[in-house]
Amino acid sequence: SIVLIIDYSGSQVAFIKKSIEAAKILVDKLAPRDRMAIVTDDVKLLVNFTNDKALLKKELDNLGGKPFKQKFGRSAQYTALVATLNEMFDEEDIRPIVIFQTDGDELLWLKGSVKMPLYYQRAYGIRNYSFEDVYDLVSKSRATIYSIIPGFRLIGLSQEEQLERTQSMYYEWAKINNEIWGTGYKRTLDKDELIRKANRSLQWQLALFEIAKLSGGYTDYIETPEDAENVYANIFTVINNRYVIGYYPTNEEGNGKRHNVKIEVKGHPEYTVMG
Repeated sequence: SIVLIIDYSGSQVAFIKKSIEAAKILVDKLAPRDRMAIVTDDVKLLVNFTNDKALLKKELDNLGGKPFKQKFGRSAQYTALVATLNEMFDEEDIRPIVIFQTDGDELLWLKGSVKMPLYYQRAYGIRNYSFEDVYDLVSKSRATIYSIIPGFRLIGLSQEEQLERTQSMYYEWAKINNEIWGTGYKRTLDKDELIRKANRSLQWQLALFEIAKLSGGYTDYIETPEDAENVYANIFTVINNRYVIGYYPTNEEGNGKRHNVKIEVKGHPEYTVMG
């Protein structure tokens, strides 16, 4: 049972069409017994669980036209994730999967995050939950989360590379905004502004990385349209090659204490086990 949470907010303006096409590739890879639902960053259920590929792709196409004809999504991706984990799955869902396709910029508005300018707070409001609350919910959920980030990877790069990639992303964002609305955004940023944007984007990506890893999933990037097929092919390979492993704890007190379990493949230190 797969829920696709798709971000079509203003921060994704340079990547929306790419994201929609990527999501349609995901739909094409569904097996006959797979079910999929689509939730938007407006915290709206676009399509409930179904295996009707034509319906899923039709709704994605309709969503892809919205930003340019009507409006953008409202950047409530984490709110959509919380709602999905709380409401979308039940005991009949043997393998609950969440594809979290977003840049994760709602992190800015979560309780306890970096203080936002007053005009942002008035426009969007500070959420009544924190990232720690999301993290705790993910840890208790049975769902595996795959964070898919449309745009350039910043994690693991030098600051110089991060700044270069952030400038490239901002250039595309400003270019498309100016083409749609003629808003006059400047396409290059001064050094201080560029550093702030790069650091902020890096924080978003690290948060998405953390919740995916915690759930037993991972993070990947759609940097070019051609990446989408490989990204989703890899996810389905992983989904279809899973093991269920149990163990007996030595603690007989039954006090509810959590255990850290390390799993390795004997004779293969190079293998990474996700769980």
